[in-house]
Amino acid sequence: NDPSATTGWTSDAIRALDYSIVMGADITCNSWGGGPYDRGLEEAIRSSAWAKQLFVVAAGNEMIDLDTTKQYPAAFAEEIRNILN
Repeated sequence: NDPSATTGWTSDAIRALDYSIVMGADITCNSWGGGPYDRGLEEAIRSSAWAKQLFVVAAGNEMIDLDTTKQYPAAFAEEIRNILN
């Protein structure tokens, strides 16, 4: 199966975020769909917060109440302060 046909790999998102930190980006736009919790992604977003980077994320278009049904990375906004959703 080709994941790029409909989705992508979380590991690619993490590598892209790490790259944006190395390159000194002030903001990233992460309007990709939600998924389950991923510790590696959480750590990468926390690294972006430490780098004083704004992490803009889509809150989803599925009309899901994110307070009751967690969708990541949007749900990380509860604990990581550099996330705008």
